[in-house]
Amino acid sequence: MNDLDMLLCELVADLRARQMAVFVGAGVSMCPPSSLPGWTGLKAQILDSILHSMSLRGISLLRDIGIDEILRNSTLSPEVVLSALSHQGLENLKLAFSLLLNSASPNLLHTLIAKMAKCGLVRIIVTTNFDTLLEQALTLQGVAFVQIAADEDFHEFFVYGLKQFRNPHFKVAAPTVRVPSMVVRPPDPAWEAEIKRKRQRYDVPVAVVKLHGTIEKPHTMLFTAEETAERLPGLRLNVLRFALCQYFSLYMGYSGRDLDIAPSISHVRMTYDTIEKKTLRVLAPFDQYDEESIPEEVFHFPELSARKAYWVVAPHEFGKSPPIAEILSTYGSNGKEIPCDLLDLAQRITSLMDGLDFRIKDTCFPAQSSCSSLTSENVDAWANGLSTTRILLAISELLWSKLDQPALAESVAQESERHATDEHERLRALRVRLRMSLEKGQKVQSIDLLRQLKRIAYTLGADIAIEFRLDEGRTLLELGLPDEAEKAFAEIASVSSALVQTDAGKLSAKSRDYALRALNGLAACDMRNGLLEHAIAGLECAKHLLEETRHHCEHPWDSNRWSSLRATTASNLAYCYAKQGKKESAHAELLVALDEAASAQEPDSQLLILERLVRSCLENADMQTATLYMQRADRLRRRGINPVTIINMTNERKQPTDIGRID
Repeated sequence: MNDLDMLLCELVADLRARQMAVFVGAGVSMCPPSSLPGWTGLKAQILDSILHSMSLRGISLLRDIGIDEILRNSTLSPEVVLSALSHQGLENLKLAFSLLLNSASPNLLHTLIAKMAKCGLVRIIVTTNFDTLLEQALTLQGVAFVQIAADEDFHEFFVYGLKQFRNPHFKVAAPTVRVPSMVVRPPDPAWEAEIKRKRQRYDVPVAVVKLHGTIEKPHTMLFTAEETAERLPGLRLNVLRFALCQYFSLYMGYSGRDLDIAPSISHVRMTYDTIEKKTLRVLAPFDQYDEESIPEEVFHFPELSARKAYWVVAPHEFGKSPPIAEILSTYGSNGKEIPCDLLDLAQRITSLMDGLDFRIKDTCFPAQSSCSSLTSENVDAWANGLSTTRILLAISELLWSKLDQPALAESVAQESERHATDEHERLRALRVRLRMSLEKGQKVQSIDLLRQLKRIAYTLGADIAIEFRLDEGRTLLELGLPDEAEKAFAEIASVSSALVQTDAGKLSAKSRDYALRALNGLAACDMRNGLLEHAIAGLECAKHLLEETRHHCEHPWDSNRWSSLRATTASNLAYCYAKQGKKESAHAELLVALDEAASAQEPDSQLLILERLVRSCLENADMQTATLYMQRADRLRRRGINPVTIINMTNERKQPTDIGRID
């Protein structure tokens, strides 16, 4: 018996013991007859459709100066390309995913996983795929399942589904319950019926955990660089942590290149290594309690290195993938690669599993997907419906910030303005051109673009006029005209402060937003003029206003916006404290700024803050913490965010120019 046969026998033994969670990547859905594109293929398909659409519209510039070839041959990650498209307001971008992924049917690998679930061998299926092929296969096999994709699903899983999906073969210490002071909820038939419904949802044999969301619920999908720059958001991370610690893992068709997954798995190990009692805290069912006083249940688990992981890789890639090696190292000696093609693995598993009614037939695999041409036509039709100006601006952004082609980026931005169909699109194009002009230090051209923007903004309503005035203040500040900038910020601060005092409810959110940005802008002017005490007073006022505003955040966009403003305020305070020699206060504010920038999903801001934290740690001779911050910054840069680097630590840091910035 060779090494591969021994590994497979060990894997089958663990499957029979019902101790396996399956981690499914894009490679599983790439096998025929599904024949879906991989993550990189998805990017190529969308790019090709967009460039073809530009050609049909007579936009010859991209072809004439070779931009189409630059984009097709670039090594840009899919997340970066999709981020550029998303930044330009192409809200129907997720429709392209639906068109590409919805027309496929399950293949034999999906069926194998469904058969194993039907036999009770697999309880949890974790996947980064957007498609619903696993769900289709489970339905065809008559297997009831619960899909966990939205944030509320991940929360409910912890409240109602955790005990249901705990591994019965995995011995853990008895859970303890920490119950805060609480008010027992009086009987409520409607409430009790809702709780019963939620509990019944998780009374199923299989959970399908969609870490990056699903095309069935477009709002759950995570695919841009900002959304996947670091480890998974807390709720998703906790469910992944539960699955990895409760079950052995079988990774199928997964490359390990998602930079939010590897840090997430490493974080599981790091968390256990740094907590004396290895625990996982979750919410207990709250059918008896008010939501404000939910008890906390604590489960005790061993370290992740005590669990096993099997990773199926193609024979020619065995031992050659750094991402896979990095993740498997988290499992210590229990992380093992299986050099075997996926279809060969399926056949070997079924031959070793008595009672698993499943056989592979070569006739089940057509040479190519019958729906591929239809899918391509659908995506081309989607691309033809996009705005020419916004597509060109997205391409301009890629050329400018990712591909280091500033001359080509400016040409495309100018072309986008010529194709604007209304004043709103022209305003968007001029903003992009202004940003490029500022970064190149072209003062005269920047002021001219500012005048053009002003003429348009003041014709499009009060909100856009106020946004422009704030943007104008920031621009004047960057151009070295703090007095003129102060006038702009003071005007908005005066107007918005009056609105804050008179508005109520939802209306106050927008006016408070204006006031907070204006206060940060005024503080920036004071800092430029050396008036640090005035700046700190204004920023403390902004902090107070932020705390008052938290309860107005009725939707995720609001929460992100307030986190962004809190990060900017804390960053500015840190700058003032550092100038005054208050190192501890400055460092504390930087930590607040970093947390809030991460909550707001702003990788560029995180990089700037990490740079300052590294400097702070080095000044205090804390090399260990500085190294951790540099590693975090490196992960962000590898994702393809704007190429901000940790500067030479001997150089003097310039005054920040992102103070009071307008998104």
